[in-house]
Amino acid sequence: MTMVELVVALAVLVIGASASMYGMLGVSVLARVQAERALAYQAGLNALEALQAEDFDTVFARFNATTADDPTIGTSPGNAFAADGLGVRPGDPDGMVGLIQFPGNGVQLLENVVDVELGMPRDIGGFAGVDANDHKLDYVLLPVLVRVEWRGAAGDAVVTLAATITNDKNVPAP
Repeated sequence: MTMVELVVALAVLVIGASASMYGMLGVSVLARVQAERALAYQAGLNALEALQAEDFDTVFARFNATTADDPTIGTSPGNAFAADGLGVRPGDPDGMVGLIQFPGNGVQLLENVVDVELGMPRDIGGFAGVDANDHKLDYVLLPVLVRVEWRGAAGDAVVTLAATITNDKNVPAP
């Protein structure tokens, strides 16, 4: 009888220890996932701050998907950015986890696109109506999505920040 009790007690101990180890492993993965998400969120905020720090009239040209319209003075970072500590997804074409998106096709700034995240369609040129024209030279509002996509501890993950940039110079003083 004592040997049976010993085997049962040992089995209960092994099951309890296994459950405890599984719980600690889960907490460890969750901590890594939260740390990655914080890094991604901070990288997205940094990208938004870079957009807001830019001269409003050149934001689209400096951060869109083409270099063809980059201003000749200063550096134009383009629409992709890196985030230290986050792994790039396999097959990512530019090797960067961050992407800046404006309404349109990456080259043109369009009002008539349907994009719920950007609140589009909407008048961004200030002409009291939505049209199909390219507004890269006459926007007064600039909707933007900053997306960070990475391969992390729990697989593929995404953080998306949406904002509308305005020209503070056009805001009347109180």
